[in-house]
This record gives sequence, C-alpha cells and structure tokens, in this order.
Amino acid sequence: MSKATLQPTLQRRPLVKKILDGADDNLLVIAGLGSSNWDVTEAGDRALNMPLWGAMGAPVGMGLGLALAQPGKRVLVITGDGDMATRPPTPARATMARPSRAPAPT
Repeated sequence: MSKATLQPTLQRRPLVKKILDGADDNLLVIAGLGSSNWDVTEAGDRALNMPLWGAMGAPVGMGLGLALAQPGKRVLVITGDGDMATRPPTPARATMARPSRAPAPT
C-alpha cells in the first residue's frame, strides 16, 4: 500500500481544538499520557484543562472522581490505548458508578 492510502481521515489535534474552543467554565478536561496531552496543550492554555504528564492509566479514574465530586460540571477525558491498557477495568467501573449524565451500562 502506498502512503497515500494510509492517510487518516480524522485529525485529532484540530478536532480537540474545535471542542475546546467552545468550552465553557462547566467543562473539566483531563488529558491522558502521550498524544492526548499534546492535543489538549496545543489547543491553548485553559485553567480547567488538566494534562496528566506521566500519570499513565490515571485519566479515566480521575475523570470519574471529578464527575462524582463536581456533579454540576461536565467532565471530558481524552486519552488513548496506552492509558486504557494499563487499567482495563476502569471504564466499566466509571460507568457502574453512574455519575450524573453518564451513559447507562449495557
């Protein structure tokens, strides 16, 4: 396959910037290790963004903690496969905890 056929159709960094450009004071953002940190950081400095440099596996659990502690806020966790691989049961636990506005477990 040529490189031309392997080009991604979704560009993470511009997408994250677009999401965060519309963020208000009710959106708390946690970025996981690696590319997601750079994506959030590149989008611009914001007091309610928390990039977790060197905290592998922590973003989903921290997002759950924020959602439970701040039920009036929206929490966005942007992370990748490395974080998820280090703590596989965390997404299920976060869903079962049912913070406000969380999707119901299926």
